[in-house]
Amino acid sequence: MNLIKRLLDTDRGCLLVIGATLLTALGLAIYGVDSDLINFFLPTRTVVLTCLLVSVGMLVLHLALRGRFARSVFVYALGVTALVLAAMIYVREFTAYREVELSFENEGASLVGTLYLPQPIGRYPTAVIAHGSIRAPRRLYHLFADRLVRRGIAVYSFDKRGTGESGGVYEAENNGRLENLTLLASDVAAAVEKVRHHPEIEESHVGILGISMGGWLAPLAADQTDSVGFMVLVSGPTVSVGEEGYFSDLTGEIHGEGSGLSDIAIDSLVMARSPSGFDPRLLLQELSIPGLWLFGSEDSSVPVAKSKVVLVSLVTRYN
Repeated sequence: MNLIKRLLDTDRGCLLVIGATLLTALGLAIYGVDSDLINFFLPTRTVVLTCLLVSVGMLVLHLALRGRFARSVFVYALGVTALVLAAMIYVREFTAYREVELSFENEGASLVGTLYLPQPIGRYPTAVIAHGSIRAPRRLYHLFADRLVRRGIAVYSFDKRGTGESGGVYEAENNGRLENLTLLASDVAAAVEKVRHHPEIEESHVGILGISMGGWLAPLAADQTDSVGFMVLVSGPTVSVGEEGYFSDLTGEIHGEGSGLSDIAIDSLVMARSPSGFDPRLLLQELSIPGLWLFGSEDSSVPVAKSKVVLVSLVTRYN
């Protein structure tokens, strides 16, 4: 304690104040940017709240030990500001909705997830998240859940098989083979069945939010249970695994070295490519539930042009 006090009594005592200032600025910057990328890879709200509270703690320590700037108005102003901001962020981010841990069993594995419930207690339509292909826990999809639950839609996001707190084995190689897709889809279908029996869920309005590979998992899951009421697919392919892989090879999405061809040339080659591997077309033809596909114009993984052609042909055939 005496050593710390001696340090604070010197010019180096300003390190606590500088550190608190930087932490406060960092927290506000992360919170203000609201970047999808940051949200994907960091538990943003927890990081921001931690930065602000640690900042307050550093300033309190500086004052308690009568540091060099203990009488500075700036220190008090900064501390009060950080504390007020921390309280505001806590209220906005941690009390805006409820998070309930919910687990279920399927195909020999215990799968663990979070059910996001709007305020107040009621009965809500629900979206169950069908994951992408990468090995990532449920936190990766918090951004989607956060946006939806604030608009009155409950969301269930679970750690996919072999990741996070869920059991089972994650299939790293041959991720898109039919056996693996069918198994992962059965997890999604089981999640739908689990969620629809929750007392705050409107059981007739439970659907699937499929992201990337989820575009294949959603129709497979909907084929396994009659409880799926709708599908929303974000960058979800309507083409086969082989066509998607061929497109990703040409763009360099997989190995980092593309073909060097123009977008038009790549689209032309993919258009001429025959389906191979799992192909969702037949399932999509047979499903009668509403579906919404959202694509990005610069997607280097999913062949958007051909996926749109498939959708148009399905709509034309359905009508």
